[in-house]
Amino acid sequence: MVEKTPDQVDELKNQLNDINGVQPKAEVKNLNFYYGSVHALKKVNLVVPEKQVMALIGPSGCGKTTLLRCFNRMHDLYPGNRYEGE
Repeated sequence: MVEKTPDQVDELKNQLNDINGVQPKAEVKNLNFYYGSVHALKKVNLVVPEKQVMALIGPSGCGKTTLLRCFNRMHDLYPGNRYEGE
């Protein structure tokens, strides 16, 4: 897996805008998610371009659904779950 720092995410966002005139629809910086004491997502950085097709792919248990639930704030319904980041 390729990890990006928040600075690299900002750089990617600027490149998308400069090259294609594409604005980010959403972005995530340093997202960490915990199921109680279990650190499930670690330092996730992501830029979602506007008007583009995007897919989250990966093996079972790698955090795809956990990330989508963070976007939808579904984890707020369960005590003990917490997240940090932007």
